[in-house]
Order: sequence, then C-alpha cells, then structure tokens
Amino acid sequence: MTTENMSLICDKFRVEYHISVGAVFIRTTFSRWLIYIRDDKVVKLHHENYKARKNNALKVHTKCMEGYHKQKLPSTNFYDVVCYIKNHDMGMLKRLDEKSRVEKLLEMLGE
Repeated sequence: MTTENMSLICDKFRVEYHISVGAVFIRTTFSRWLIYIRDDKVVKLHHENYKARKNNALKVHTKCMEGYHKQKLPSTNFYDVVCYIKNHDMGMLKRLDEKSRVEKLLEMLGE
C-alpha cells in the first residue's frame, strides 16, 4: 500500500494521521491509535488507554494513563482497520453522550 493510498483513506474517514515507516498514527476526536504495517498488511493495532470519568470543571472524557493497549485486529486491510477505528470512536462518543443524559435526569430527580 502506498503512502498516497493511506492518506486518501485517512482523509476519507476524516482522521488526523501521521505516516511513518511501518506504522500509521491516527487521532480521532475521541482517542489515538497506532496501526503497524508490514508487507502492505496491518499486523497490529493499538489503542490509547483512556478512562471515562467526570472532570468537575470540564465534564469531559479525560486521559487516565499513558500508553497503549493491544486492540483486537478486525482485518489486515488498512481501509477496514481505519473504518473500524472511526466506528469504534463514534460509538464511544455516543455512549458517553447517553451517559451524560442519564446523569442529567438523575440530577433532576435528586433536586
């Protein structure tokens, strides 16, 4: 896979990226990912460690600890992996938003 093709795929899914030798660093609105590539195939996928928690001042999703954990590889195809990343993070954002609504309702009931 060429650098140009990887760039086109990342642009299609609207993710920030940096292509390096043997790896692609991806950043979504939710988190960061590392895709390891060898012989035009994805061989490993790592996801940055995060923990959802309420920040009193900002009430945002904040980083828990440094580093990455190994993520189950959905495919060896770069396009499929970037699609998986985009869907994974969109799902996480949706679940966080749903939690926020439930928390607001519980707060209203507690008043």
